Amino acid sequence: MFKFLKIIIFLILVDSVAFCQQNNSEAQQFSNIKKTILQNIDQQSKSTATQNTTKLKTVESRLNKNKTSVSKNNASSSTNNSNLSEMSERVELLELRHKLLEEIEWSTFEANVQTAVINLFAMDKQLKPLQLFDQTRIAFTQIGELSNLMDYPGYKEWFQYFSQYVSSNKNKESILGIVQTILNSAGAASGKLSLAGPMVQPVLSAIGMFIGSLGSGKAELKKKSEEMFLITTKAAQIRYDLQGVEAEWKSISEEMQLQKTIFTQNVDYVLQTLKLDKNDYLSRFYKSNDPTKVMNYYESVKTTTSQYLKNIKETGSHEWKNQIGYQLDEVQDLKISFGTLLHRISENLEKYEEVLKKYNNDPQLGIKTVNLNKSIQDLKNSFESNFSASEYINEARRMYKIY
Repeated sequence: MFKFLKIIIFLILVDSVAFCQQNNSEAQQFSNIKKTILQNIDQQSKSTATQNTTKLKTVESRLNKNKTSVSKNNASSSTNNSNLSEMSERVELLELRHKLLEEIEWSTFEANVQTAVINLFAMDKQLKPLQLFDQTRIAFTQIGELSNLMDYPGYKEWFQYFSQYVSSNKNKESILGIVQTILNSAGAASGKLSLAGPMVQPVLSAIGMFIGSLGSGKAELKKKSEEMFLITTKAAQIRYDLQGVEAEWKSISEEMQLQKTIFTQNVDYVLQTLKLDKNDYLSRFYKSNDPTKVMNYYESVKTTTSQYLKNIKETGSHEWKNQIGYQLDEVQDLKISFGTLLHRISENLEKYEEVLKKYNNDPQLGIKTVNLNKSIQDLKNSFESNFSASEYINEARRMYKIY
């Protein structure tokens, strides 16, 4: 039974690693596509800025020459026609200078908005494999079987003697009546027994009483009972340790669901603002596993975003830039939150490792924990190679250009 359970748990975790690697490989592929489109946006913005900056330097040079010329004309009492010509040229150059500065600012602003939209859509898509990863966490509940006392060699057979002692003496010792209730509520009747928290001490006390009741004629059962006392203590401790990890997983899952809701709200707002069809977004991008389709959708979104900005700019309203600025901040905050969530997942995987490592050299538990620990390490490595928390946070902090 023990060997069979060990193989089952190991296979489940190996399958989880393979599942996560498959989905993370896909996530990495789409992450690279996102990086490519963002690099294209950056290069296009830099190229436009370089061209306008070169033009601006030329205009600045002409303005300086014009200023010198005007000063000379004033000093030499040149004709009014000469002065008017120079002043007229200066006005034209100042207007051109202002226009170029606006274009430099605009190209940067356009790139920032395109970057925000691409990042928002990319994170929405990447949450999908991350949620699938969270589902593989179900396999970790199998690790909880480490605390199932009935799965340890000899425990089930020994438990029959202990249970009989508790049942026979519960009317004499009130604590044994309490212990029988605890054992039933902990699953003893169903062939499973896991103890943690306040339940542990009364059961250990009862085992101690059982050991004390055994005379010299039952030396073998007494020795076995002392061994089961240690196993009960260790299994209860590992369950306690794992409960803390599971509590964090629950919190992470809730945070993941909350972020998914916020992402959906923001995506819906952007789709509506840009007049993009939601079904088209889902089929061509969110649910698509075709890299070419995803890349093409990014390109179309980039173009649509640019046209949208040009349209609202032409309205002459002064509020549009502030409103879009709030959205830029929102996407940046979302990306930082996403990175923080990834960091929590990575940390919690480390906690699993830490719990299991404590028992690797234990004569009773070590045979179970060593293989499980390696599987979790493989899963952690697979996760971190495809979902880098620090990369998300660092990217968020420098995702926009300054203008």
